[in-house]
Amino acid sequence: AISQTQAPISTTSSDHQNTAGPSQSMGKYVPGMYTSSIVLGDSVVDVAVTVDSDHINSVSLVNLSEAIATMYPLLETCTQDISRQLQKNTAIDQISYDTSNQYTFQILMQAVIQALEQAENPS
Repeated sequence: AISQTQAPISTTSSDHQNTAGPSQSMGKYVPGMYTSSIVLGDSVVDVAVTVDSDHINSVSLVNLSEAIATMYPLLETCTQDISRQLQKNTAIDQISYDTSNQYTFQILMQAVIQALEQAENPS
């Protein structure tokens, strides 16, 4: 499990990469890839959320070094689990997780929510 005593962890939002055209008037999201960063000690890992107008297509980790993956082995597992559930249209507040992964899950979900806030269609 990730523990704050091991390494300070925080999340920060970053600019998105809109891989689609201009904003669409319909739909919950502006299609594209949106990222939010997790700071693990001296390293930064981006959580990338890819959406189309009404659906979350994937959640993945970007810039995950082998060292960080080794130090925090639950990051990849939890990210894959979150992505799988969101792809099945599970509501963001209904995502389930194993209580032994609670801290890792909470950090990742905070980053996913920040990325989705960037993706929201303003209209």
